[in-house]
Amino acid sequence: MNKLSILTGAFALTATTGFAATVDFENEAPLGSDPTDVGTSYSNGIIDFSSTENMQLVGVGAPTSGFVPDDMPIGGDFGDIFLTGDFDGDTDMTLTFGGYLIEEISFEIADIDGDEVGTSTGDDEEFVFTALKGGLVVDTVTVSALDVAGDGTIASISFAGLFDEISIVGTTPDGARNIGWGIDNIELVTAVPVPAAGLMLLAGLGGLGVMRSRKKAS
Repeated sequence: MNKLSILTGAFALTATTGFAATVDFENEAPLGSDPTDVGTSYSNGIIDFSSTENMQLVGVGAPTSGFVPDDMPIGGDFGDIFLTGDFDGDTDMTLTFGGYLIEEISFEIADIDGDEVGTSTGDDEEFVFTALKGGLVVDTVTVSALDVAGDGTIASISFAGLFDEISIVGTTPDGARNIGWGIDNIELVTAVPVPAAGLMLLAGLGGLGVMRSRKKAS
């Protein structure tokens, strides 16, 4: 086997090395304080979280530190700790992935509600989730208080495609309600690394060139 064939095989293995990852914040247990302020920039695993407000790590079941009544999400599988904003009016959060291109992602959000769940009021929360690639919108999902069962209920959000950023924005029509919410159980699959795929293509083209040269020589 010549060196080019060995290199081509190595590039092929590298080019198919996507991987799955889970971020559920359980590695932060036990919290030194509840909530724990992590500022406007925070990293866990391959995910970088940023916000215009201070984000917080919150313990499930601690009634003084998160969305009411007792930080106990209903449904889904929230663990002992989740991440959220600071409950001061509207909210936002951005997820990026350390330069990785993401192929699939899912996560759980609690709790998107209003004063009268299922009834349109000025206090009904609405969350817009946007997947972007290179700053361009790939897909958008909108969930409002009218779409979920009530206080503490978990909504599952997912995207498939190729993207490098997830934007989360929560608002209320009258802007007067402080939004308490949490994100947890983020599951993602990375795409095939683009540089490695390019090297594989170049190696393949080089192999074709060698084969053609040999045919001409014979």
